[in-house]
Amino acid sequence: MSVMRSEPMKRSVAMGVAALILSSGVASAEMMAVASTDLTVRSGPGSNYDAVTTIPTWAEAEVEGCLVDTDWCKVGYGGVEGWAWGGYLVNSQADPEPIVALDTRTVAVVVADDAMPVSATTGRLLAPVDTVAVEPSPAIRAFVEGNPLPPLFLDGEVMLGVGIPEGVTLYPVPDSDLTYLYLNNELALIDPGTRRIVGILR
Repeated sequence: MSVMRSEPMKRSVAMGVAALILSSGVASAEMMAVASTDLTVRSGPGSNYDAVTTIPTWAEAEVEGCLVDTDWCKVGYGGVEGWAWGGYLVNSQADPEPIVALDTRTVAVVVADDAMPVSATTGRLLAPVDTVAVEPSPAIRAFVEGNPLPPLFLDGEVMLGVGIPEGVTLYPVPDSDLTYLYLNNELALIDPGTRRIVGILR
């Protein structure tokens, strides 16, 4: 999946400038997209930022643009502005191609808040697949909640069926076939065979 980039226009986030990708052919400064799942909107471009609202599945949102070096997109929904993971923003329900996968783009430059750097992550979550949810037993819940792990941040949102990339250590839950992570501020249960999220403890 290639992304056209304008090298002279790129700036470091440390300088407070982020390049945004806008769909070509859009006359205004914004385009519209729909969420292919219930999509969390965060206060900054990273999974470690607080959630400010949620775009419901197939609801339409305004997209100002997406960062060149990551797929976080600046969006507006219901009068609230924030950042959402572009892999779940698509053209339409009938055309569920992520907007960040478009072949042709134009690039704009916006000034980003110096206090809002793109989060440092160790990789990205894999696209979700159909997965049967696992209802954790009281013993599993008690163990996971009582044995906290260091937080891990991966680009993307924690949801059922999302994949954990190879190289990320999964921690076993005793007397079960499950593993777990404290992922993007969520307690996630993972099938170690498929490395897919099968439960989220909230």
